[in-house]
Amino acid sequence: MRQALSIAVLLLSGCNRVDDPANIPQRGHWETRLKLVALTIDDRSIDRSEAPFAIPADRTEDKGCFEPRVRTIDEANALFAQMSENQCHFESLDHAGTSILGRGRCAPRARNGVTTGGTFTLTGEEAAARIKGVQAVDAFAHLPDGQTVRAHVAYSVTAERLGDCGR
Repeated sequence: MRQALSIAVLLLSGCNRVDDPANIPQRGHWETRLKLVALTIDDRSIDRSEAPFAIPADRTEDKGCFEPRVRTIDEANALFAQMSENQCHFESLDHAGTSILGRGRCAPRARNGVTTGGTFTLTGEEAAARIKGVQAVDAFAHLPDGQTVRAHVAYSVTAERLGDCGR
């Protein structure tokens, strides 16, 4: 499920040398931010430090000069397939107008007597100089004693155009 936490970044691509007028976000110098906004285990809110598993740190990344473009479902699933030990895939990815809605699943996986799996969603809106959304993962862990633990993790995802290329 750790790979599912990079869903939004996985969906963005771009390498155009000139702005594509058919694409809403404009070519320029972009920065992406990923920030934890919700973490619950068995319906109890907890801090990142209390999590019994690794929660990736919030991060800000300078993407340099490019034009963000939302990948197609086939492109995104091809990237998921390249990730080692990953059994996640998008079941749907709708990109209509400025709205983005993706839903997917990570197949159950057993390791050390614990079986994990879950689902993920990504909702967002794009504009010429900003892409903003929320990605959420709902995971389960079936433990050897028969107990099932459920976790919900959500991140705010922002891509912001800082200015023209060359800055």
